[in-house]
Amino acid sequence: MLISGQDTSTVRTGMKILLCSYRFAPDIGGVETVGAILAEEFAALGHKVRVVTGSAGNNDESDKGYQIIRTPGGRDVVGLFRWSDVVLENQFSIRFVGPGFVVRRPLFVVHQTFPSQDPNPIRRSLKLQVCRLGTNLSTSEALRRSLPMRSIRLRNPIRLDLFRSAACRSKQRDFIFVGRLIPDKRVDCLVRALALLAQRKVVRTATIVGDGPEREKLQQLASGLPVNFVVGLQTGKPFAELLAGHRYLVLPSDRNETLGLVVLEGIAAGCTAIGSNHGGVPEAVGPCGALFPAGNVDALAELLINPPVIPGFDRLAAEHLAPFHPRKVAQEYLQLFERALSRR
Repeated sequence: MLISGQDTSTVRTGMKILLCSYRFAPDIGGVETVGAILAEEFAALGHKVRVVTGSAGNNDESDKGYQIIRTPGGRDVVGLFRWSDVVLENQFSIRFVGPGFVVRRPLFVVHQTFPSQDPNPIRRSLKLQVCRLGTNLSTSEALRRSLPMRSIRLRNPIRLDLFRSAACRSKQRDFIFVGRLIPDKRVDCLVRALALLAQRKVVRTATIVGDGPEREKLQQLASGLPVNFVVGLQTGKPFAELLAGHRYLVLPSDRNETLGLVVLEGIAAGCTAIGSNHGGVPEAVGPCGALFPAGNVDALAELLINPPVIPGFDRLAAEHLAPFHPRKVAQEYLQLFERALSRR
């Protein structure tokens, strides 16, 4: 089921929303970014928002109008459940869902990862059973199909204005990858494809942004190639400008990629997308790029030699990204909350 075209005029104001996110700013990542955007938007729309998280930092009132409670004890979480009208679990965590057995509130569980990503079968089974207590939300169609229970397809928000404002016509480099340097991301596939290009005397530049256990191996593999490494994940305007300085964003993942928010961010910054045909990557790329078979170095090399040219890219990108606008996504969440509260 996909929520769209909802009438938001009937949503009550002043809902008390408890947003549980096992990771949150100042940590950097997709779950953290999505949680922060939703909290900001809910608060901006007149609702009372408290964020509970396991991420360390200051317990404070965010300058965006919501409160952050970090590493709370069990009694504290129960108290927060009692305070709330609705509870939103941004990626399931048993630690933060347990009080729901004691204090019943409308519970919404946002799935950001495939169930198979949890290597512990007992824990995985327990999580899936507990998820049935609430309304399950999937952030991609690929993820929705992977779940053993009914779920509603609801998109993640991205900071469209930030990336659009950085978009420029002057592109200094060809390809960029952004993400954790782990085997699942198959950054080695990109580097090997670039090596094939070098053998054919075709020069293409690339930037690899991120860090992880594969970094040293990838740096050795890229030795002698026109590849720059930017260690660590980037945020905010500097990150948007870094993306915007490249012609193409590449995401070669072959496992555990439920969507690829960075693909959407790259498109917003003016990058044409090149992605694998794995998981939710094709959904993220949409009409704004090209796909290759996951893990196929030769196929990726061909796309690097002859990158996709998308007529009407700006128009297609605007249409493709519109459903991911933070305000639109937040309103779709609020419509679901309103529906649940109206049934109580």
